[in-house]
Amino acid sequence: MLDTSLRVLLAAVIAVSAVLAALLVYLVVRKALDNRRSRIVARYEEELRVKMYRYLQEGRLMRNMLPHGNRYKFAALEALLAHYRTLLSGSDIQKQIAAFAELAFADIYRKRLYGRQWSLRMNTLYYIDKFAMRSFERELVRLTEAGRLQTQAEFELVLSILASFASDELLPLLSRSAGRISEAMCREILLRVPEERFEPFVARFDSLPPQLQYGVLDVIGLKRGTERIGFLLANLTGTGAELRIRALKALSQMPLLETRADYVNHAASDLWQERMMAAKLFAVVRDRRFLPVLEQLLADSVWWVRQQAAQSILSFHDGRSVLAKVAAFGADRFARDTAEEYLEKEGSGDGDR
Repeated sequence: MLDTSLRVLLAAVIAVSAVLAALLVYLVVRKALDNRRSRIVARYEEELRVKMYRYLQEGRLMRNMLPHGNRYKFAALEALLAHYRTLLSGSDIQKQIAAFAELAFADIYRKRLYGRQWSLRMNTLYYIDKFAMRSFERELVRLTEAGRLQTQAEFELVLSILASFASDELLPLLSRSAGRISEAMCREILLRVPEERFEPFVARFDSLPPQLQYGVLDVIGLKRGTERIGFLLANLTGTGAELRIRALKALSQMPLLETRADYVNHAASDLWQERMMAAKLFAVVRDRRFLPVLEQLLADSVWWVRQQAAQSILSFHDGRSVLAKVAAFGADRFARDTAEEYLEKEGSGDGDR
């Protein structure tokens, strides 16, 4: 019985050892092949570097620059073009990069988009985006509409690329797919839309799904689009609380804003987020008529509102004296504590942090 157990144990040890040895051999061979590939690609990069630079500067395609089925040369050209895309600026150079990418890589990229390997598909989309290969616009739209994008990451990257391409199909695609992407991702996609192609999102705002509406308002604020202040003001009067809050936030990011008496209505909202954004807006307008309202907000039941009110008061030239008066004579304990806290921060040099 003991001999049998020992034989079984020995056989198991030998089997495990054989598997580990085979794995080790595989890893060693794989590493050697990777190193060899890296050396070959690096040699091609060195040979092609000057030719690529001259092409980008002069627009002249030199002899033997295209890969012609050589996968090492393909990888080297891809890496070089990506490097110069990051290094060099100027619309003419960017056009040259796109033209070369279309000539050298487009056929291979089209095949890779339908491949089984996720990482290869993602890398292909990354390079289509980086090189601004606009010939892929219709193909990417078809992949999206046909449900051929297998992962969420691919779906989001394709929408981002279409945004950069200023595709007319982006708005309907986003409208139908808003529920599939997060608010943050929706905002990132909209930030890529060129300013001259953003107008349809504003013109059709009322018919957009809520998540897309929030993204439009956020992007206007982030881009500080003063030409759309009227549009933001119109959204302050709606019944949708979240739209009012987003519009207030966007207005508070504008570099310059005229005062309006009705801003004060938002400081009396039942929603603390709306009161907080109203307080933030008062710091941009800096109309002294809003100082008493900000003093009242120092006594708000919500900590975030009190903090924003104090910050906004400090944006006025006599803000410190206003807070000092509240700290010394304020009737509300919350207001006194908040005023004292911000006076201490100002005194310690932390007021701008």
